[in-house]
Amino acid sequence: MVFLKNILNSDLNGKPGLRKIRDLLLLLPILTGIVFLHSCIKDPTIPKLATSAAVNITVNSATTGGYIIDDGRKVIIERGVCWGTSQNPVIKGSHTTDGKGSGSFVSSITGLTPNTSYYVRAYATNEVGTGYGNEIIIATNPIIGCSLTTIGPVGITATTAISGGNITSDGGGEISQKGVCWNTNTNPTIDNFKTADGTGTGIFVSNLTNLQPGKTYYVKAYATNISGTSYGNEYVFTTNAVIPELITGTISLITANTAKSGGNITYDGGGAITERGLCWSTTQNPKITDSFTNNGTGTGSYESNMSGLLPGIVYFVRAYAKNSAGLAYGEQLSFRTKIADAEGNLYTTVMIGTQLWMAENLRSTKFNDNTTIPNVTVNTDWINLAGPAYCWFNNDISYKPTFGALYNWYTINTGKLCPASWHVPTDAEFNTLEIQLGMSPGVVDVWGWRGTDQGAQMKSTTGWDAGGNGINSSGFTGLAGGYRQGATGNWAGFGILAYWWSSTEQDTDLAWYRRLDGDSTNVYKASTLEKGGKYVRCLRN
Repeated sequence: MVFLKNILNSDLNGKPGLRKIRDLLLLLPILTGIVFLHSCIKDPTIPKLATSAAVNITVNSATTGGYIIDDGRKVIIERGVCWGTSQNPVIKGSHTTDGKGSGSFVSSITGLTPNTSYYVRAYATNEVGTGYGNEIIIATNPIIGCSLTTIGPVGITATTAISGGNITSDGGGEISQKGVCWNTNTNPTIDNFKTADGTGTGIFVSNLTNLQPGKTYYVKAYATNISGTSYGNEYVFTTNAVIPELITGTISLITANTAKSGGNITYDGGGAITERGLCWSTTQNPKITDSFTNNGTGTGSYESNMSGLLPGIVYFVRAYAKNSAGLAYGEQLSFRTKIADAEGNLYTTVMIGTQLWMAENLRSTKFNDNTTIPNVTVNTDWINLAGPAYCWFNNDISYKPTFGALYNWYTINTGKLCPASWHVPTDAEFNTLEIQLGMSPGVVDVWGWRGTDQGAQMKSTTGWDAGGNGINSSGFTGLAGGYRQGATGNWAGFGILAYWWSSTEQDTDLAWYRRLDGDSTNVYKASTLEKGGKYVRCLRN
């Protein structure tokens, strides 16, 4: 040490070797300091950081972040979190960018798949590189059913109602369809009737249509997301009833004072039938404020008996039915009551123009004062008569129901053959009938064949010999019942012609009549012996 000190303090001029040693010794402290300083300064590194715990986890998002522990002695130029379904995710995959610098930061992860596990790491980047925080695992929530309630039905009619729902939660999945479903059984589903009222949450209104009147329905709101269909609470309601639908029954068993009809209730309108029956009147569109029957309750067919009718009167009749919605009527039918003669035979009638005629030949064996008309069967007796008499064609009573009785004109002349309020028509009244059927007024008083088709209009469509049937458009229904000759008392013309007396005489031996023949469409007018046997049609006074 004394030697080194002497070297450092001595004058070494002329001693070059020692001078170099001295210079090196003088530099040694400086070099040692430099080495020491260099050993105290570290190189920059990648950042160090921690990953924050995840919060606010949903079906497709979560919130996390990180905290920079060491910036690696370089400025943090990017930071965030990265994630994936495999371990150790890196920023080459999905990641967020959440600013620069040190400290803590928050990251929002979106676009995740429901019900899936993800690996998440915070990251930070400086000039040296990228550092990652600890790895955490996030499990996204599964999509569940929606939460919703049903809006109770309002505005209920016979065929419609208004309902809806309120979707308070979509269950984590998009609502792809919503509406209400209904059925006539409890617990309706979208496999039954339903509405489609768009997408999304919140309140919606549904219009139920094509309902049946008087039906009980169950209704629930529904909402569909990827997890399936969810339903709201169930409501039950009943549509309003409508008036029933019914048919008026065919009219039958018509007498002078009674008839039968009824009805068939084909649809109760959705309400119980509380009353049904028949109503009738002499004016159109009868109501239950007119004459009526009450035939119980329920649907289906029923019969009603009408009584207290007047003879020869037109009645209008309708079936009726009641339910909670009101009163309904069937279609209107009409009929005319029959008239009865002194012995109780019933006759249908027909209105031809302004005249009301019997549509059948008279078959009474009594006058309207209830006295008996003589039944004369023997030909010689018949032709020698000078007073009233009747017979059946060929003396066969089986002809009575269809063809009626043959009378001589003396019977007509009594003025008491037809029922009360009826009479044997005059020749002039036959003329009126023919004019109402289209015959020219200028020919009605002509003897013989007159007119065009008035005979066809008066003849029945059946019962005449070949080719002789008429069209009966008048409803007179003339039948080819033949006649009894006044000169011989013989019967003739059955199937080919028919005669009807008028009450008008031509002279003391002859009276006017009308005749229809099978081979003619005209009407024949003439007079004949009052001893002859002809049919009678009565006319209303």
